[in-house]
Amino acid sequence: MSFGATARAAVRARLTPLRVRILAGLAAMVVVPAIVFLVGTDSSPETSDGPDLSGLTFDLFDGGTGTIAGYEGTPLVVNFFASWCPPCVREMPEFQEVFESLDGRVAFLGLSQDPTLQDALALVERTGVTYDVGWDLDLEVYGATDSIAMPTTAFVSPSGELLDTFAGALDTESLAELIENVLGVAAKRPSG
Repeated sequence: MSFGATARAAVRARLTPLRVRILAGLAAMVVVPAIVFLVGTDSSPETSDGPDLSGLTFDLFDGGTGTIAGYEGTPLVVNFFASWCPPCVREMPEFQEVFESLDGRVAFLGLSQDPTLQDALALVERTGVTYDVGWDLDLEVYGATDSIAMPTTAFVSPSGELLDTFAGALDTESLAELIENVLGVAAKRPSG
């Protein structure tokens, strides 16, 4: 008899019917509550535990101040961009396409990290962006989303709660999929 066979025989000898029932009962005490917790967990946008961003402000290009609270009642996509960030520049027309396909059901806000107004405005014009844009020079909004890369996109609930962030460039399809999965709003798919 090999060592492995001997060890298995010793374990079988210790597993009396009473011990098997006790082990099964202990396993059930752990597994059943875990299943109930997982099945009962609601991951809809209204029940997130993310930070509340509604009190955060950003600068508007016209010199005024905007707030995340100004978008209350509408899901919000916040995209941090800069002219010195090639992936940011590439994705901005894609964001514009998804923005248009949503017909106002989701608000978009682009927050520039450019050092000058001229750089930011030139990029917005060059990429054809028509959704709301502003500046986050003090990184108040960027920091509150725990962003660490450029570009970064944040998904905010209608009540101003941060639901999710994505670091990296997004194309039209990936952005539309994230909006549907995180914000619960389906974009019209481009035809063709």
